[in-house]
Amino acid sequence: MNMGPEFNDYLMGIGEELAKLGAKPKMVSFLLRKNYFRIKTAFYEDDSPENVLKILQKQIFESVDYMNEAKVKRDLTGFGPDDFDDGSNRDKGGRGTVKRFPIQSSNDSVTRTVVRDLLNVIKKGPGEYYLPEELVGDEMSYIYNNLPPFSVEITVKEDMSIKGDYMMNASTVDDGDIIEIVLIKNPTKFPEAYFDLVADLNDTVRHELEHVLQDFGYRDVQSDDSEKPNDKEYYKQAHEVPAEIAGFRRIVKLRKQSPEQVIRDWFNRNKEVHQLPDEDIDELVLYLTDEYKKKYG
Repeated sequence: MNMGPEFNDYLMGIGEELAKLGAKPKMVSFLLRKNYFRIKTAFYEDDSPENVLKILQKQIFESVDYMNEAKVKRDLTGFGPDDFDDGSNRDKGGRGTVKRFPIQSSNDSVTRTVVRDLLNVIKKGPGEYYLPEELVGDEMSYIYNNLPPFSVEITVKEDMSIKGDYMMNASTVDDGDIIEIVLIKNPTKFPEAYFDLVADLNDTVRHELEHVLQDFGYRDVQSDDSEKPNDKEYYKQAHEVPAEIAGFRRIVKLRKQSPEQVIRDWFNRNKEVHQLPDEDIDELVLYLTDEYKKKYG
């Protein structure tokens, strides 16, 4: 997210002014993350920090009003990077808007929300969709108080010549705050193929959300932008393994299947994408199953 010293000064200046307005440190951090795109745009357009502050000041008051109305007693200083979990906590909240100060949400509940939104636009047919903006209108990012702000861009295509039901690939781009997905569907395989697609969307979103956390510095391991291996070693990289098993865990919980079966089925379903021989798949299934059990038991 480092965009140079001038932008950092611009961002820090806004943060200092928010503190002068009475926002506590964690509220300042939250507002800066929540409005990162807005602030970045203002910086590039040479907009004055005062104009940005007017918008953020309104959000402070709206957040406090909402918290008072809902009788939420949690101190604003009580959330931050330490609140990030592995998806095992209870579902505690949903997506926030400008007029809501969302309660802490587990990574599982975030994943469910994004997958539901993705299915809504996928069913519209081929096209490029930007979430949550496509469905909400005035929201450019998914906002949760215990997660970095992020958005999702999905390109949906149709191709009856592909061998499988669909092909999907995803990555994080633009400093890690955008999840970019490309989905190629064989329309003759739907709606039956939605059973597997829902599982793979859950895996993909949770996988990429882990990379978002890495890119924002809330994990011990960071995403690596250097040249990547294109064989089985790709799936053994230090930053990929946590994302892979986090994604697989979503399918384990959805389908009530063993980690080994989920991992093997995923590699078999996506052979056209990774193009690995069976012996490499066997090796990776054993390796990732072991890593899964180390993490989740």
